[in-house]
Amino acid sequence: MAQDGSTSHRIPDWYPDPRSEAALRYWDGEEWTSHIAPLDLERQLADAKDHRPWYRKKRILVPVGVAAVIALFAALGQVPSDDGAAHSADVVVSVVR
Repeated sequence: MAQDGSTSHRIPDWYPDPRSEAALRYWDGEEWTSHIAPLDLERQLADAKDHRPWYRKKRILVPVGVAAVIALFAALGQVPSDDGAAHSADVVVSVVR
């Protein structure tokens, strides 16, 4: 591609394509390359960076973890009795002297 004299001072980066209003074109510091991208490239890159699996998102992981801890403590705090009903466990500590 031919070098555009008006852009020769620009650093290598994505810029609005001088030939199209609907795209970005990469300027390599000397000339326009053949690499083009949609105008909303920055938004697409930001969305891609935030795309994490569900198990890595705090809004899901934290409530599930809290519920699991509560269920664990509830299960450990209940001991079945002879009549089949669950009762709080009584802790007996004996001291040997």
